[in-house]
Amino acid sequence: LLCPFLLPSFSLFLSPSPLSSLSLLYLAFSLLDLSLSQTHYSEGDYIIRQGATGDTFFIISEGQVKVTQQKSTNEEPEFLTTLTRGDWFGEQALKG
Repeated sequence: LLCPFLLPSFSLFLSPSPLSSLSLLYLAFSLLDLSLSQTHYSEGDYIIRQGATGDTFFIISEGQVKVTQQKSTNEEPEFLTTLTRGDWFGEQALKG
C-alpha cells in the first residue's frame, strides 16, 4: 500500500515512533496544499519503470517495495533494496 494518506491524530504526531517522520511529511504536504491520495498496488505490480519520467511522490504507509535496476537490455534486473513503511521515492516529481 503506497499512499500519502490523511494526517494522523495529534497524539500520534507527538509519539516518538518511526511514524513521527511520516506525520511531519503529511503536515508539510497539507500546509503546502498538495493533493494527497491513496493507491493500492498488488504484489508484482510495477509502480514506475526505469527511465520513465515520474510525476508522483510516493510514501509507503504499509507493505514493501522492491527496487531493481536493469544495467543492460539483455540482463535480468539487479535487486538494489527494499523500501518499507516510512520510506519514500519519486522526490524528483516535487521539483515540478
